[in-house]
Amino acid sequence: MQIISVCYLMWQSRKKVDAINIQNKDLLYAICKFNKVTSQISIDSDMRINEVMVLAIIDGQCVESEKPLLASAVGESLCITHSAVSQIFTSLEKKGYVCRNINESDKRQYRFTLTEQGRQVTNKLKKEVDLLISRIVSRFGDDKTTELTQMLNDFAGLLVQMRSESENI
Repeated sequence: MQIISVCYLMWQSRKKVDAINIQNKDLLYAICKFNKVTSQISIDSDMRINEVMVLAIIDGQCVESEKPLLASAVGESLCITHSAVSQIFTSLEKKGYVCRNINESDKRQYRFTLTEQGRQVTNKLKKEVDLLISRIVSRFGDDKTTELTQMLNDFAGLLVQMRSESENI
């Protein structure tokens, strides 16, 4: 009788592990799918959503503080790697939307500002992004959008917390 009980418990625990693994796989798949789809959102045929976000951050920061923005601050705002930030800034610089200047207080860092062309594009893109978000909210609904926003913020906060905990170990 005990052997049957042990086998049953092992079988039950295997089912739970499989269920957890399926849940993990489903979550990982959903994250990857969301990342892929959102990274391919194109507001403008020449711009990706991450480039639009960087332009908006530079524009907002420069208006609020009247100081050029450091690349590291952009990476922190968007929770993206230094490498990704560098690629985005290089792309925006080639398009003539941003200027890169050496930070006088720390020569290892660059400060970025919008060019006049960058300001014009940013103003145009803000309108297009507002329209896109309005369309998403109208299709998804206010309640679901609010819930999704809260869940994404909670999830991002959890990942940031977990990253900082693992760095402190």
